[in-house]
Amino acid sequence: MFLLNACDQLLTDTAGGVLALTDLGRSKWRARLLAVTFVGGLAVVLWAGFRGLLGLGVALAAVLLILLVVVAPKVLRSLQALHRHRVTGAAWVVTGVATEPGHGAGDRLVGRACELADGAKAMLVLSVADTTTAAIKLYERHNFERSGSDGQKLLMTRSPA
Repeated sequence: MFLLNACDQLLTDTAGGVLALTDLGRSKWRARLLAVTFVGGLAVVLWAGFRGLLGLGVALAAVLLILLVVVAPKVLRSLQALHRHRVTGAAWVVTGVATEPGHGAGDRLVGRACELADGAKAMLVLSVADTTTAAIKLYERHNFERSGSDGQKLLMTRSPA
């Protein structure tokens, strides 16, 4: 079940920041695995209900709810990134960045993500709100280029060094 989590690398910084990377090549595999797990789990919940195993059914239903609420949106976001950025070859999407401004954590985390991607010869892609100029400048300092817009967010890519 934990393999379904859409984050492949979770980078942390001592100043409290975090950056999540997802391998886009695994997105389709994760979506299939999520569907099979959900359908299979639903079948077991129904079987447990018919057999009178209420405790088992409730426990499995809770697990399925967690899959639906926590894991499925992450898988969906990585699939959307795959289609939005139209990349070929190895590519990772920056699926989440959270830092406290003014401590340099964002700069260090993006730098480490770039080093990892360069080592794997993978392109980095991300979407950022076009109103967050500080974030856009941060990514541009790390050689991200604007590659388009989806109407709400600016699409940015970085080729491996």
